[in-house]
Amino acid sequence: LLPFHRRRELLNVLERSNWPLYLADNNDLFCELEGLDIERTDLDSAVYEIARIHLDERWLASVADRWSEHDELPDGKRAMLKRAIDFHIGRQYDACVSILMCMVEGIIVEYFGPSFEYSSEEEAALFDDFAVEYNLNPLGERKSTKLKTPKDLVLATSLQTDKGWHIWQLISGYVIDVLLTNNYDEAIAAHNPLKNKICHGAQTNYGTEEHSLKAILVIDLITHLGCAAQQGMRLKAEASESGGRKAEASEAYHG
Repeated sequence: LLPFHRRRELLNVLERSNWPLYLADNNDLFCELEGLDIERTDLDSAVYEIARIHLDERWLASVADRWSEHDELPDGKRAMLKRAIDFHIGRQYDACVSILMCMVEGIIVEYFGPSFEYSSEEEAALFDDFAVEYNLNPLGERKSTKLKTPKDLVLATSLQTDKGWHIWQLISGYVIDVLLTNNYDEAIAAHNPLKNKICHGAQTNYGTEEHSLKAILVIDLITHLGCAAQQGMRLKAEASESGGRKAEASEAYHG
């Protein structure tokens, strides 16, 4: 990992520019990005010019290989993800974006489940704290405590991760506030794929390399988030089970 002060500068650049490169795992790319002035008016374009050089066919092949190994995804979905990568490599960017935006919600469900419900009041209260930040209704204002919408599931799942919590929150912020936004902002749409607007025909400017790269990056982030959350939930379950066994042993000993 980069030293903290370097990571902070880099994260500021990525968050300000709306570039979901948080887990791109390319030190040369990160070194170039952290030298950018976050106050420059063309920051998003500057990041793009650097990213497009480093996110080359070699990087794309590594992403495709990683996606193919995600057993959580059915064979059909993995085949479509590979096809989207092939479209990007063939410079058919609108085809790549169209496929990935149509698949976003289905992939979220594969990792996070069709619904989610907190088992403790403390976890539910934590969700409510962040729900306000993302303009989501708190659980107390809902008829059901089950979380079903993609935005709900992404936020809830990011709170289940065991390590790198700040990174997962930034990822959730991009997915919720940009990718899954219900608002059409021309300035944001000029540089980002907006899933709802693309699938409903409101956004039509997504046939660019920039939109296609971001679509690939955000799908990759979602798969990373899903795996990290599942690992975090497994660790919590194991800790709870271990704690239960210790309590039983202690009760038996003192009994």
